[in-house]
Amino acid sequence: MKRWHGILALLLAFCLLLPMGCGKSTEAPRDMEPYYDRAETVLTAFCEEDYGAITALFDATMQQTLGTERLAEAYEGIKKTKGAFVKEVARASEVQEDYVVVVLTCLHENGYLDLRVVFDGEKRISGLQLLESKGPKDTTPPPQGVLEKEVSFGTEAYPLKGTLSYPESAQEPVPVVVLVHGSGPCDRDESVGPTRPFRDIAWGLGQRGIAVLRYDKRTYTYATACAVEVAADRFTVREETMDDALLAVEYARHLTEFTPGPVYLLGHSLGAMLVPRMAEEADAAGYIMLAAPAQPLEDLILMQYTYLLSLDTATPQVEKDAQLASVCAQVENIKRLEPGDHQMNKDLLGMNPAYLLDLKEYDPVTAAVAMTQPLLILQGGRDYQVPLSDFETYQKALAGRKNVTCVSYEKLNHLFCEGEGERSIPQEYIAGGSVPDYVIDEIASFIRNH
Repeated sequence: MKRWHGILALLLAFCLLLPMGCGKSTEAPRDMEPYYDRAETVLTAFCEEDYGAITALFDATMQQTLGTERLAEAYEGIKKTKGAFVKEVARASEVQEDYVVVVLTCLHENGYLDLRVVFDGEKRISGLQLLESKGPKDTTPPPQGVLEKEVSFGTEAYPLKGTLSYPESAQEPVPVVVLVHGSGPCDRDESVGPTRPFRDIAWGLGQRGIAVLRYDKRTYTYATACAVEVAADRFTVREETMDDALLAVEYARHLTEFTPGPVYLLGHSLGAMLVPRMAEEADAAGYIMLAAPAQPLEDLILMQYTYLLSLDTATPQVEKDAQLASVCAQVENIKRLEPGDHQMNKDLLGMNPAYLLDLKEYDPVTAAVAMTQPLLILQGGRDYQVPLSDFETYQKALAGRKNVTCVSYEKLNHLFCEGEGERSIPQEYIAGGSVPDYVIDEIASFIRNH
C-alpha cells in the first residue's frame, strides 16, 4: 500500500507530503523566476543536507508542523531507496488560487523524483513534496487496436482528469473496468519509476475487447487541498479514494465513445482493501482485488518497516533499533486511539485520527464475506508490501464461495511484475517491469464470464 504522509510515504510510495493548502489552477504570474530560484534553493539545501535552510523558508503553519529532524529523517530514508541526486532534468509551475507550485524533476541514482514546492504570496513555503516521478515524458503510443481519449469527471471542487482506453473495433456493448489506486498521490498509470501497472492493465484489456477508465487520484491532483483536510482531521479513505471511485463507476455507465456494457471495479492495494466497502454502493457487475490487505494498516506498516530495515546494511544497528522502536510506539498509539482523541499526526505514523478511526470500524475480510457479487482476488507471491498471508486470509474466509475466484502468482511483486527471490525489494520498482499477459488474461476471463 502507499499512504501519502510521513514514514508510511517513505516506506510505500517513496514520497513525502507535508501540509499545505490550495485548490484549482489559475493563471500563472508573469515572472516565475523568483519562485524557480527559491525552489532551486530548496533543492540545493536537500543535496547539502542543510535542512535548517529549508525550514527557515517555511510559513508559520509549516514551521509548526515540520521540524528539521523529521525532514532529515524522511529525506535520508528516501535517499536509501532512490540513491543520491544526479541532476535536475525538468521544471514546471502552475498557480492554484493564491499559491504558486514549482515542480523540479530530478534524476537520482535509482530513478526520478519530483520536488514540488508550494509558495504563498510572500514566497514562503506552504507545502513541500518529494514524489515518485515518471521522469521524462513517456510518449509510447497504445498498442495497435487500442484507442485512448482524455476524459474528465468528478465533483465541482475536485474535477479529475483521466484516460479512457477502449478497443478500436469490438462488439458492443463494451465492458468497462474502473481502476482504483493504492494509497498515495498516484497518477492514472499508478506509476512507480518506469513501472506503470495500470497502463499495462488498460492496454492489455483493450487488446482483449475491454475498455478501461483510469484517472489521476485526488491526492495527486489536489495534494495541497487534501493535506489541509488531513491537518484539520477531516480526511478518511472516503475522501482519499472512495468518493472518486464511485463517481468514476457512474461516469463509465454513461460513456458516449461507444455503448458501454457492464462496469467492473478493480482496486489495487488500498483500493483493493476498499473494494468490499465500495461494493455496498457501486452496484458494479463484478469486483477485482489486486494485492488486498487483510490486516490493520498499522500492522502492515510495522511489518514493512521491519523488513526494509533488515535490508539496510548501511545504517548502524543502534539507529535502526531506535527507528523501529519509534514505529512500534506509534503503532501502539494507533491501537489505543479512541473517538475524541486529539493526538498529533506525527505520533500516529503521519496519519490523522479520523482516518484511522474510520478504518478501525472496517474489516475488509468480513465485508468480502458479505459480498454476493462476482469477485476475483489476485496476489503476487513475492509481495513484501501486502504479504501472501493476507491473500490466504481472504482465501480461507471465502473458501467454497461460488462467486469468488482466488489466484496467486509465485513470481510477482506488489506491482504485479515478475522477479526472482523469495521476496521482492524496492529496487525492483525502479528497474521497471510489466504486468504479464497471464494476469491480464485472468482478469479478461473473469469479465467475460461474469
